[in-house]
Amino acid sequence: MYSYNIGNDLKDNITYSFSLFEGGNFLEYYYEHRSRAIKNLNGIIDSSKEKKSIKDNSGVTGTILNQILEKIKDSGAADNLDFYVVKFEVNKILYDSYDEGRPQGAYNNIKNYILLSYCCLEKYKISGRLKYLNTSLKLNDIIISSLKNISDVEDLVMSLEIINLELSIIKEIVKRHD
Repeated sequence: MYSYNIGNDLKDNITYSFSLFEGGNFLEYYYEHRSRAIKNLNGIIDSSKEKKSIKDNSGVTGTILNQILEKIKDSGAADNLDFYVVKFEVNKILYDSYDEGRPQGAYNNIKNYILLSYCCLEKYKISGRLKYLNTSLKLNDIIISSLKNISDVEDLVMSLEIINLELSIIKEIVKRHD
């Protein structure tokens, strides 16, 4: 069983510290978990085709993460990405904004988590630095546990994209080490 799935979306933190070694079955559980999430997402997206996207309310954090994502895709540059990675890694929470490093606003805007995961995956593809993949894996666990609360079609589609991208990266890593 993939044990890093929380059922209560952003309200409960996932604890990765001192995780038990699960052996060779871990990847099998991981693939099964992600495959179920993809199937679930496809079903949600199919039933949401006629819904329109909701006005973006991701705050300053979302705006900055969108800019970072575009820069990564254009030039590989990722100004401020590490700031958001650290902010997330400390408490597993992303706030709508940060004033001189201090959190401001809500932390339950799933779009910010989706955008940070996308940034981390794209940066990992360019740099190969595992810290970005590691952060994205944690973010995607949170996103998957929050699927029932995502109502914006664009967020659902982007969630599907990042989970598929994550899976392809993991499969490539496994293939290199076989």
